[in-house]
Amino acid sequence: MTKTAATKFQVRWRKSDEPDTLWSSPVDVGKDGNVKVPGLERVTDYVFQARAGSDCGAWSDWIVQTFNIPDATAPSAVTSLTAQSVADGVHLSWASIIADGGTKFAIERSTASDSGFAERARTTATAYTDPETSGTVFYYRVRAVNYRGSFGPYSNVVSSQGVAVDALGDDVAAAQTAADNAQHAADAANTQLANIASDSILSPAEKPAVIRDYDVITTE
Repeated sequence: MTKTAATKFQVRWRKSDEPDTLWSSPVDVGKDGNVKVPGLERVTDYVFQARAGSDCGAWSDWIVQTFNIPDATAPSAVTSLTAQSVADGVHLSWASIIADGGTKFAIERSTASDSGFAERARTTATAYTDPETSGTVFYYRVRAVNYRGSFGPYSNVVSSQGVAVDALGDDVAAAQTAADNAQHAADAANTQLANIASDSILSPAEKPAVIRDYDVITTE
């Protein structure tokens, strides 16, 4: 019997975790060797089979075929998260390069800036209004999630008062430094006054005047 060359190909598929289900209807492979498979679920794994056919209508047996299916693109980082208190809640907005049409953004909030975050909502937009009007101060952060459930890096953290936590931390650190410097100056002044009070060269009548003049000098 003369063998005929294969001139066409078909593929079929079914879900990997449902081996007892029927195979799909065969789909023709294009002349360029590519095939577009419709209706697949992005989060489901499938088994594919392929077969070859000739112009005379003969088909080979179905064989398991490996296809290169692109993996989900890793979500990009969410940046520039801001918060604004409005009449109907807290309005959040951010920036992100959306790498895939299946990307969503998970909004998380907490009553603390560094722990206790829980997911509040998901959206495909780069803005969200949390319907929170109780006046409680909440902290928010956002990250992208693709259709495979893989998360990207977290954004910066902001408060419902519209204050970026990083900026707030800088203000607190500056205030603490100023307070420490003031305390050091006060301690030095108290030490100097104690030295004057214990100075054996000054008479008891001279000490109040010296202490008064020192106080004037240190407060100018």
